[in-house]
Amino acid sequence: MKLAPWIWDNIKLLFYWWIASAPIVALLLARLWKGGVGNRVLAASLFMLLTLAGALDIFPLLTQQGQYQEFDRDGVTFAEVIKQQTPANATVLHAPIHNTPIFLTGRRSIMGYPGHIWTHGLDFGPREQEIKQIYSGATNAPALLAKYRVDYVVVSPQEISVVSPNMAFFSRYPEVINVGEYHLYKVAP
Repeated sequence: MKLAPWIWDNIKLLFYWWIASAPIVALLLARLWKGGVGNRVLAASLFMLLTLAGALDIFPLLTQQGQYQEFDRDGVTFAEVIKQQTPANATVLHAPIHNTPIFLTGRRSIMGYPGHIWTHGLDFGPREQEIKQIYSGATNAPALLAKYRVDYVVVSPQEISVVSPNMAFFSRYPEVINVGEYHLYKVAP
């Protein structure tokens, strides 16, 4: 049974199965424990196996082997400056990625991560193409900026790697924030 466009998004169903089966497994272990020495050894062994399975998942987090940086220091600072210097209802254009610092600002975004949008069954293709047209400085870029009522545009290492911005196009707009390699241009009049 497929309950989401992305088959691996169905893993949420396993959580409900776990909620339903955990009391049954606990009851089984308790009943085994009440038996003889052999049943107690079996109950203890099963309990250890069940516990170790979860421990394998948690171990990399506790030992910091599974560190994954979502935002770098400049990105977090950039987001803080945006919160201080732009209106709360501003619309910001950024690359369609999952970890843009714009998500830390509370400002409106033209489009988030396509993979997340796709899991909800939405067609993101046309908007993603228009975002790429804006960043490329296409002839219709000013009209697209107006269409989406964009107030600010971000150019950062993420945009450079994902949408290859045309810096000559953005040089016509004032740069209002610069933190390291993160730049914010005001495109609304």
